[in-house]
Amino acid sequence: MNRKLTPYLLELIENQFRSYTDFQMGVIGCLFLIFQILIRYAVEADRNADEYRMDFSKVKPAIDAVINHYEQKISITTAAEKCCLSESHFMKIFKKITGKSFNEFLIEHRLNMASQMLKDTDDRLIDIANSSGFYNQSYFTRMFIRYYAMTPSEYRKLHQNTTAPTDAGPAE
Repeated sequence: MNRKLTPYLLELIENQFRSYTDFQMGVIGCLFLIFQILIRYAVEADRNADEYRMDFSKVKPAIDAVINHYEQKISITTAAEKCCLSESHFMKIFKKITGKSFNEFLIEHRLNMASQMLKDTDDRLIDIANSSGFYNQSYFTRMFIRYYAMTPSEYRKLHQNTTAPTDAGPAE
């Protein structure tokens, strides 16, 4: 948009040196062109926002399923059916809306939930993996390392609250 507006803005600056009538007409002409460009981009932005809202509403059932049932098995087929879309159309719209494939989105959400459990609980790693939808601890660990660049155990040690109260009395 800058490249389209720049010539008109430069012409506005140049018109300040012309006679009042020339200047006035030049300013009005440039302003009309500038407003035309701005309106065109505003209409396109509105159209894009409407398209985004429409596409989001199509995949919202799948996003809700991930958020509310991440610990369960959720396939692309199931997610597409929830959205009343073919698998290929679902995957295309889902990637457009979230910037991720459905599986990437699901794994990322599961890992976020697992990381929260690692911080907040003392549950065993296998239990956290299962509770967050990973039924293979090896796969859970591989995905966790890929996403967080450390093992779940290392993450827990790094993020668990280390300011536990002590029973020691006041220092004398």
